Parts: sequence; C-alpha cells; structure tokens
Amino acid sequence: MAAKKKKTTDEDAPAKKGKSKLIIVGVLFAVAAFGAKTFFMKSESAADVAAAKVAAQQKLVALCDRQNGIAAPKTAAGAADAVDPATERGQVLEMDPLTVNLADGHYLKVGVAIQLKVGTVAATAKDDGTGARALDMTIAALSPRTMAQLTQSSIRDSIKQKLGYDTCMAYKGDALTVYFTDFVMQ
Repeated sequence: MAAKKKKTTDEDAPAKKGKSKLIIVGVLFAVAAFGAKTFFMKSESAADVAAAKVAAQQKLVALCDRQNGIAAPKTAAGAADAVDPATERGQVLEMDPLTVNLADGHYLKVGVAIQLKVGTVAATAKDDGTGARALDMTIAALSPRTMAQLTQSSIRDSIKQKLGYDTCMAYKGDALTVYFTDFVMQ
C-alpha cells in the first residue's frame, strides 16, 4: 500500500508544479499592475493639497465678507466680486432670546437669528443644535460691553458685523450672518 501511495504522488507532481507556476504568475501580474498604477497615476503633491486649502480658505473669507457687508476685495481687473449675497441666503434659524450680564451690572435681553446658506433647512438645523455655538459667541461678544456702549448704534452695528463674520467663519459658511431680533437693556 505504501508503494501505491508513492506512485500517486509522483503522478500528481506535474499538476502541482503547473498550479504553483500559475499562482506565481498571478501574484507577479498583480504586483506589476499595482506598480504600474502607482507609477502612471498622478497623486496629489503636498503643494497641490496646500494650494487647495488656501483657495478654499480664501473662498470662505470672501463669502463671509460679502454676507456681512465687509468691503469686497477687488479682483485683478479691479472690479468688485460680482456675486449677489442674496443668492447665497437660505432660511433663517430663529433662536429663543437669552439674557446677558453686561460688564457694568446691567442686563441685556437679546434675540439672535442665524441666516443659513441655501439648501439648509432651519427646522433640521434647530434639531441638530446648530445655534448653540452662535449663542455662545453672542454672549462672548456682548458680555464685556457696558450699557452705555451698546446704546450707541455704531458700536452695536460693528459688534453685530464682527459677530456675523466670526459666526460665518466658525460654521465654515453654513451660517452666513446673524441678526438681532430682540435687544432690550435694563
């Protein structure tokens, strides 16, 4: 019986040798295909990635500038940016008024609404808690002020403009600006 087993092994040897060659050829083909893909496919260089990041940041700054009434930067031809800010605006997310302690011991009841970008649904944004960061930014912007400062419309307008810009930047353009819907001091 042992002799029979040996004979069977000798007959299968060429078939096993052929299968192993086939496997080796398949592995070599796979390695060659991967190498060719790596060699011929252009991957993004670090400079390309950095340039794309800079371009995206410049686009965000231009959007936030437009939406908050900051002077639009001039293009190379000298013309102002031709995008109409109204075309970028979507729904408005209104939040419940909050009370802020002012620096001089007075109180401010302020209502804040966020102008969302086109395509964002206010109800969904409210459910997702989108306004929390904007409310926190509002408190941080108004609490160091005094009642005397906030009675001056120029100061109040500059605070609102900066708050709108900062909110737009913080939300990466998903929230464009803020509106004060209530503004009562005591």
